[in-house]
Amino acid sequence: MPLHITPLLDAIEQLAADARRHVRQERLAHARALLQELDAQALARRIAQARERVPWLVAIPEEAPPGAVYPPPALPANYTVIATDGSHIAPDRHSPVRYIVLNVGWAVLRYGSQPGADMGSRAWFWHREEDLHLEGTNGLFYPVEGARLAALMALHELDLLAAQARHESGPLVALRDGSLILWPLQNEDPAVQERLLPRIRRGLRAFHDMGIPVASYISYPGSRDLINSLRMWVCGHCRRDSECGHCPSCPQEAAEFCRWLRNQRDQWLLAECLRPGERSALFRSTSALQEGYVDPDGVDHRIYFFYVHTGTEIARVEMPAWVARSPDLRDLVHAVVVDQCRRGQGYPPVLQEAHEEAVISHADRATVEQLVAEALARSGVLYTRSAKDLSKRVRGV
Repeated sequence: MPLHITPLLDAIEQLAADARRHVRQERLAHARALLQELDAQALARRIAQARERVPWLVAIPEEAPPGAVYPPPALPANYTVIATDGSHIAPDRHSPVRYIVLNVGWAVLRYGSQPGADMGSRAWFWHREEDLHLEGTNGLFYPVEGARLAALMALHELDLLAAQARHESGPLVALRDGSLILWPLQNEDPAVQERLLPRIRRGLRAFHDMGIPVASYISYPGSRDLINSLRMWVCGHCRRDSECGHCPSCPQEAAEFCRWLRNQRDQWLLAECLRPGERSALFRSTSALQEGYVDPDGVDHRIYFFYVHTGTEIARVEMPAWVARSPDLRDLVHAVVVDQCRRGQGYPPVLQEAHEEAVISHADRATVEQLVAEALARSGVLYTRSAKDLSKRVRGV
């Protein structure tokens, strides 16, 4: 049965009206001016003083001033960029057997005097109990699904990225799509976090030991870290979003401005600050997961980020601390990302190619299901799906 559109029309018109209010240029201009005036050390002190009770992610400035703009560095005459991306078939509760298919695509693009490209993918089929469950540090077993499956796929993408990087030479940047912060673990049990965080450190450490900068690219980011830092500067007293606009410690004008900021995004704030190719100042994430991103020997993999104007949008680029603190590695990431976006009309072609290699199509999924059914039949096991699933595949009326 088709979706009834008519009842939605009024709400859609209201959405458009709300959007006009949310992007009022005068307030965005005020926010941009505030960003330019900020003192990095004073902002960092204010964040540090209140961080124990701040419910939001904020951006800690690592370059002064926070509103600084950096032009694209010189691009090497020859460079290589590699990327990975992944997709999966999750366990199906309507199936008589449980399995996971993971497919990670990779792409290598070489530019300069000897241009070339290599692409491919690697697939895994997990069906054993030890594959379908993750043992936490508390001895309990957790099913590999949802956030845990997403985290494991990200780790496999990172491992394959490092494996491909070992075969390359010269100026090289390794990219992955999405965040380097394992956000799927944010709300997981500590026992699961403790099991997987050492693996992300090992993955990032491989690049550190090879001297290869690794970074991630986030298109059209929804992050508000920088916006939340401005909220801390304007007010800093609110403990919950619901208090914004009603803070008794702030003048009414400041409270209303803080409440308006709550619905904004970093990319909107920076849209008029950056020109194509330019990046913002460098910031450090305050995600609680970052506590597990430092190796026992002190190598720091905590995630830093900047925003860059790709020519079509404001994107977020993340990197470990040891990349961010190295001017040469950081500038190489900046230059390569800008060049990739120029070649890809706003999006890095190396990420697009890796995605194409990783995609598991509907036909692929049907083929895997058919192969599983045939293998079970040869073993004398009847492949019967749930009645609910069958009712969706075959209409009864």
